[in-house]
Amino acid sequence: AAGTGKTTGLVRRVVSLLAAGVVTVDQLVVITFTEKAAAELSTRVRDELERRANEVDDEEQRRRLLDAARDLYRAHIETIHSFATALLRERPVEAGIDPLFEVLEGLAAGLDFDQAYERFQDELLASDDPDLERALRREFGLQELREACEHLHAHRYLLPLAHPGSSGGGLDETLDDLRGIAAELRELMREHSPVDKLVDVVERIVAWVDGLDALGGDELERLLVSGSRTKTNKGVGSDANWGGQKQRVKDLQDRYNETLDTAKLTLRTDALLGLLSRIEQFVREYAEDRKRRGKADFDDLLFWARDLLRDSEPARRYFRRRFRTVLIDEFQDTDPVQAELALLLT
Repeated sequence: AAGTGKTTGLVRRVVSLLAAGVVTVDQLVVITFTEKAAAELSTRVRDELERRANEVDDEEQRRRLLDAARDLYRAHIETIHSFATALLRERPVEAGIDPLFEVLEGLAAGLDFDQAYERFQDELLASDDPDLERALRREFGLQELREACEHLHAHRYLLPLAHPGSSGGGLDETLDDLRGIAAELRELMREHSPVDKLVDVVERIVAWVDGLDALGGDELERLLVSGSRTKTNKGVGSDANWGGQKQRVKDLQDRYNETLDTAKLTLRTDALLGLLSRIEQFVREYAEDRKRRGKADFDDLLFWARDLLRDSEPARRYFRRRFRTVLIDEFQDTDPVQAELALLLT
């Protein structure tokens, strides 16, 4: 947690390594979470190096401390993205990238994504794609399509995805559940022949469910996705009129609503599954296009550096020899590519 001394401990560890001659500033990597934290850490390390140099009696150690303070500007005390950029700038050939690659930030990154997505959407809309038609029919619209592309683009370390494919939306199961609810409501009315306002509610539910059998598949989908249904009312009716079964009627109304809510979600989820392969293809092709153009977003820096260390044994050996110690201040997010990059380096 904040204030528990993590950074203080890290500063002392860095200074001790430099003082003992275990590493030089050029062999040291210290990864922090933000640029502000990196600047603060560097300042604190320099202060501690100078303080320690004034206190030690060993001349050799004092010399190492003062040399380290003088040369500290060369040390890789930086964010994971800055460090990944440094690796790529040094070995662009092995990384298979333009040595003058540009890092897209903020508005530039957003505009680049917008242009790529608009091309993808235009091509998809121009195609005769039954999965897209089904998705639009189920109210999985263009805004949801874009959001899905944005989410997968932001979490592309998950690729490749599993593709369970479309299941049809579970219409048969939904109808069976609704018929079972209607049948039990009929039986409760038959057994107790109640006379109160709850009868009207129950009769409307039963009639609405019975009407579903007359609908075709597309009509039924549109009805379920739209959320249209006859309304329930659990606040009316006398328990005495229902032979103590009013709570059961209320529970069946809940099941009726839950079944319809689940059906809507299932249909829309099924629509997304039908488009998932296209969404993944867009994310992959857009990533490949950025690499060809020498345009990297922040995540690309991590992926490209990871791939460099993973795929090039000479580069991996070189950096492992060069960087003798890697210290990590904190990884506050859970991106596994960051951890993989650190493990490959060490």
